[in-house]
Amino acid sequence: MKAKIISTALALATGTLYLSASVKLTILYDNTIHTPGTRSDWGFSCLVEKEGYSLLFDAGTQPSILAANAKKLGVDLSAIRHVMISHGHRDHFGGLQAVLRAASEGVTVYVPPKMPQAALQEISAAGGKVVPASSAVLPIPGMTSTGILGDGIPEQGLIIRTGKQNILITGCAHPGIVTIVGSARELVGGSIDVVVGGFHLSGHSAQAITGIIQDFRNLGVRRAGPTHCTGEKAIKAFRESYANDFVEMGVGQVLEFE
Repeated sequence: MKAKIISTALALATGTLYLSASVKLTILYDNTIHTPGTRSDWGFSCLVEKEGYSLLFDAGTQPSILAANAKKLGVDLSAIRHVMISHGHRDHFGGLQAVLRAASEGVTVYVPPKMPQAALQEISAAGGKVVPASSAVLPIPGMTSTGILGDGIPEQGLIIRTGKQNILITGCAHPGIVTIVGSARELVGGSIDVVVGGFHLSGHSAQAITGIIQDFRNLGVRRAGPTHCTGEKAIKAFRESYANDFVEMGVGQVLEFE
């Protein structure tokens, strides 16, 4: 079943309610803008809401930009209790202070190896709880880490299971986007239907990108939403290949999955 792609600007103007779906993704930080009035910047952050639970996947680069985008999009940062950081690069954890300052209660932050020590100390000093991502289990029904992948830049992705399809969110895919999709597929014991996030393909040749798109097809990925570090050439290739099944990203994009 396809995701319903809803313009946040339209939803705010009409008062549309879209929590009837099982899963709602809201892009809070990205290199590009989907909803006018939001701010773009190098980095990535996605709020995941599922059946009363919420988790922030990555936190972008600047706390002020994350906070401004959340306010514009009607997202209450104080309600976030769980944050997953994909890897230890600042464009994925730099905005954490916006969440930690807003939180009325302690925030649990699932961190990968090689996170800067200063960042870990900031989380603890703000009353947050640091949890090393040593397992693929999260205390939120239907949400699972891929576990840590890769050696040079260890990274984790987020798998969301709706009962009808499996969704994968990636931060930068440093271990290789095909590797991450394949590992996620093995973990869930079935197909990964939707993949969104950073694919880290900006330095790849057109031939290599074509091969990766074919790998996606072979792995059963039905919808793709590349952004952030994917690179314009690769995004264009995915858009042309996936056509109506291409997911446009950008700050303010809202995706719903049943």
